[in-house]
Amino acid sequence: MKTSEKKLFSLVMALIIALSLSVVPFSASAAEDLGKVRVVVKNETFSTADSAAWAGELLKTDISLDSDSTMMTVIEDAFKSNEIEYSFNNYNYLASINGLSEYAYNGSGGWMMTLNDWFTSEGSDAYSVEKGSLGDGDVITVLYTCSWGADVGSLWGDTSTTLNSLSVTGGLLDKAFDPSITEYTLTVAPDNGNAVSIIPEAFNKNYQVKTYLNDYTPDKTGSEYKVLSKAISVKNGDTVYIGVGNENWASMNQKTTETVYQLHISYTPQTGDVNLDGEVNINDVTILQKYLAAYYELSDDQKTAADVFGNGSLTIANATAIQKIIARVA
Repeated sequence: MKTSEKKLFSLVMALIIALSLSVVPFSASAAEDLGKVRVVVKNETFSTADSAAWAGELLKTDISLDSDSTMMTVIEDAFKSNEIEYSFNNYNYLASINGLSEYAYNGSGGWMMTLNDWFTSEGSDAYSVEKGSLGDGDVITVLYTCSWGADVGSLWGDTSTTLNSLSVTGGLLDKAFDPSITEYTLTVAPDNGNAVSIIPEAFNKNYQVKTYLNDYTPDKTGSEYKVLSKAISVKNGDTVYIGVGNENWASMNQKTTETVYQLHISYTPQTGDVNLDGEVNINDVTILQKYLAAYYELSDDQKTAADVFGNGSLTIANATAIQKIIARVA
């Protein structure tokens, strides 16, 4: 081989090696972007006074996802990373966790699990990142039952699609929650920013519960909002929809009529809180100044917060007034 050919061959090989090596960090970073799932393990039905090995919440941890993750692999990762002992029965189902076995209470005791507070209609390996049925923000709960699930909300012969409870943080409903009432006004606390956490709990957890903002689209997979672990950013006039037992969603129970709850958002932002984060500080002044210089767009709620004088006009005087608010707070 001539010297010039050798040099060319060496350059080509070096390029190939460099390109192949450059793929490694890209793949690693891509895997890190898959997010996390929260795993909770608890026993709230079988007391230590009745000889349970342990009771209460044993574990609450976040596990990173990879492309091969399933519900069960995530649960096992949580056990292993927290040094929790576990075993399976002959049906490849969880039999024991930290010494609490499936039949320790009686013949109808054992371990069950939910995905986003729903008792899944298939085995845990059926829910995976690959299939799109497991993703960032999901919550897996492993819990002990003493009566085939009835004591933890899995009601086989029931067709009720109402909520059992509705927990709201960052706002206040216009009336006490009643499962039979499906429409409410939710007033958001201005000093909390424009975010609210809404956690619905189904009466019968064999039916799925999903939450949507403004558009109720139960037929579109993935269009729901995972409120179990994240707050929802809202504005005045928005509507939060909470559906229970829609016919498009899988269930172990027979299909039935769904129930849809509506929360109509009422929100008046805190004066001076231009970025709607629940605090009035120099960042709000900066955003308003950028808006006045035509470098930034404000939403209607942001304009309301910036309108210190309540006259519908935004000028540099408003920015100065916000600075005075900051000085008084400080």
